Amino acid sequence: MRKFKVLVSGCLALSMVLSAGYVIVPAKNSKVTIQANEVVKNKNIQNNSKRISFDQAELLFDDLKEKLEYKYQGVYQFDNFQAIFNDVEKDDEFIDVDIVVDMTLIRNPKEAPYVQGMIEALNELHDPQEKEVAQKELDEYLAEVMPYYNVPDITTFSYRIKVPSVAILKEDSSNYEMFYRADITDEVVDLAKVPENEVLEELGTEEDGEQKIARALNEEKTVSERAVTYSAANAVAYAKNHATDEPEFSKANGMGSDCANFVSKCINAGGIPVDKAGKWYPSPSKGSYVGENWMRTGYYDNGGVKTYMTNKGYFKKVAKKSAKKGGFMFWNNTSHVALVVCNDGTTIKYSQHSNVKQSQVTKTYSSNLDVDFYNCTKYMNSNISSF
Repeated sequence: MRKFKVLVSGCLALSMVLSAGYVIVPAKNSKVTIQANEVVKNKNIQNNSKRISFDQAELLFDDLKEKLEYKYQGVYQFDNFQAIFNDVEKDDEFIDVDIVVDMTLIRNPKEAPYVQGMIEALNELHDPQEKEVAQKELDEYLAEVMPYYNVPDITTFSYRIKVPSVAILKEDSSNYEMFYRADITDEVVDLAKVPENEVLEELGTEEDGEQKIARALNEEKTVSERAVTYSAANAVAYAKNHATDEPEFSKANGMGSDCANFVSKCINAGGIPVDKAGKWYPSPSKGSYVGENWMRTGYYDNGGVKTYMTNKGYFKKVAKKSAKKGGFMFWNNTSHVALVVCNDGTTIKYSQHSNVKQSQVTKTYSSNLDVDFYNCTKYMNSNISSF
């Protein structure tokens, strides 16, 4: 650090150097040592909070990075960390933090416990027809997850943190309450406590993989006459391209929230046709009426995208380990839906709309949240494309 020594005479000179951004340090012989204020703020931190200082934000940022790297060690690599801090309105004990990072799957999906279970079950088969069915099941799954291998993906981890004191942070940077956060609207938030010393929870075990092969062997092969083609890739592309658009139904225009409208648009982009009679159709023009099954989630049992899709047989509920891109997520404890844009075999990511404009394209799902997953039904028909 550069130091400048000057002889200060009078209050005027002192006020001048203070206003110039220097720190005054007393020195001997009536002189004052002035140190140039060379504190460089971390450019990867955006602290919009008035409740914590930048130093606190930096301590929290460092600890959150450490927690993520510890949890996902050996499975993912993280680069280009950024943090955004915001105060929680009407609750001065908490702040919201978004960690945005390049997240890269570095563990080969073939090494995941779920896939290892599938491979083990396949190797134990001897009947040629059964081996063919099992191999197809394995190949289809790997075709889903392998494209994520060694490919960086900008991902957001959202948290709510009880504001700690600087003293607590300096003494033990992990000693504070932290929750996973899912923003339903600008006022409604779904929270789940983050466990201490959290380690990665695999979406599927070896036993799950073995059971997947067993189900494939026992599954009755039926042919559907439903002439519908669904492209998960097209649904995901729409979601990612429009995740940060202004919501059609918003707090600003007094028309509620846009989550179901967004998911319906994504599914429609994937190939599920508009259905006027079934009340699943978009607004023909801005501000005009929209089908109730298009704009509702299904949470209140008064119709909605979840109800319509399952009743029509287009989508079915699945375990989280089986969630696939192009499917959707349904919150059981509040009215909200989002589109699954990635399941790399270990982490599920989603895109959503709310009643306010979103700033991030993809967010990570926490298994602590009460969410159900729905995949497009897999039809045994050459005219039907599934996942």
